[in-house]
Amino acid sequence: MIRRTAPKSKSSMQQNRTMTGRGGFSRTGGMGGSGTSIAIVAVLILVSLSTLSWSRLHQQQSPTNEELAIVAAEAAAATATSNQNNNGKNKQQTELPACQPNQLIKIKELFSHTRLRTGLSCPDSTWLTRYGTSWVEDQQSQSQQRPLRSIYTGCNKGHEAVQTLQLLSRNNSIQFPAWRALWNDVDKPDGACSASAHKMHTLGGDNNNDQSTSTLTSTVRPTEIYCIEAMPATARQLTKFAQQLGWAGQFHVHNRAVSDKYVPGAVMAFPNSDAGVEHLGLKDCLPGGEMAHLCQNVTSTTVDAFVQAEIAAASSSSSSSPVVIDFLSIDVEGNDWLVLQGSAQTLKHTKYLEFEYHKVGAWESTKLSDALDFLYAAAPYRCYWAGWKGYLWRITGCFLPVYNVNKKWSNVACVNQELAPELAANMEKVFKLTGEIFEKEAAGKA
Repeated sequence: MIRRTAPKSKSSMQQNRTMTGRGGFSRTGGMGGSGTSIAIVAVLILVSLSTLSWSRLHQQQSPTNEELAIVAAEAAAATATSNQNNNGKNKQQTELPACQPNQLIKIKELFSHTRLRTGLSCPDSTWLTRYGTSWVEDQQSQSQQRPLRSIYTGCNKGHEAVQTLQLLSRNNSIQFPAWRALWNDVDKPDGACSASAHKMHTLGGDNNNDQSTSTLTSTVRPTEIYCIEAMPATARQLTKFAQQLGWAGQFHVHNRAVSDKYVPGAVMAFPNSDAGVEHLGLKDCLPGGEMAHLCQNVTSTTVDAFVQAEIAAASSSSSSSPVVIDFLSIDVEGNDWLVLQGSAQTLKHTKYLEFEYHKVGAWESTKLSDALDFLYAAAPYRCYWAGWKGYLWRITGCFLPVYNVNKKWSNVACVNQELAPELAANMEKVFKLTGEIFEKEAAGKA
């Protein structure tokens, strides 16, 4: 499984970039469709495993008809606005069950609670393996024997990237504990998600009914991991460890600062502290910054430019075939929106995406709804709040305005329904199971 690590180096892109394409947006994560037929998607109870008292919530009086009508109208209006702004370009194609007004109002109540977001900060992505990993094997990868590809923007210590390499490759020689042991010798703390966030579970997660635990003994799949890290010292350490373990042929480290615009030859100043340090970023290289005296110039790129230069150019497939990315992770401490903007072409051919949502960096002036509509225009993505213990709460089609206001540190997981229909179905199963689990817990505490 893939487990979320601590926050990465404080941004791998430029924080003072001009935002393009945001002016005049009034978007939500609603589904496309006609203005007279609006589908509001089902989301069962949105809640994290925190100390939030379910019994207290159930003892409250039921929402009035007026309250239900207000919330239902709010969600419907948001969906209609998104449809109008997308002007028929929204590529979400799969219709989903309608969300009930009483569910919407409960979501709104819970989402405004401070502790709700705790479980969204360090998610366990067990939905990638809960029902097996055959979703990564598409017709192209089998017929052309293309390698499975994953890009980590803001790779930091590479913990997640190594776990993804093991997941995709099914190679028994790729062992996360060996990687972790090397970093333990460097003696740098793991960060906000604690050491437990990096323990290696069976790839299927903790579910006893998992069908993927046998995949490690199956045929090894060719896999390429692209680990993009801006801090020079950390990038050097990643390269050293990959070579030391004999993984350099699959685990490619690139010292780059990822931004929203590509300018050939452009560089950015980035702190060069001790390898593995996570709290420094571009802001620290500004005049008066904490590490301004130790900053070094790092080559700047975008995800799109990187894919063309480092992957497409080296691909053995026809130049007319798009480069398919099986897994794209963006974790750049609040500036994920900028990286997404520089990934417009890559997103069209990406199966699965994870990114962080914050109140800092580019998110400070950017709505989640804008970012989601940007994704929906690229491909038929379905997005979820990603939680720990493998829980998922769907965002797509049931967007609430509070998501644009409550910007606590959290993670969003999106699946391309067109390129990864099996994974899309699996994630929807997990979402429904999540709702059932919390409904039962609520009933037991009422």
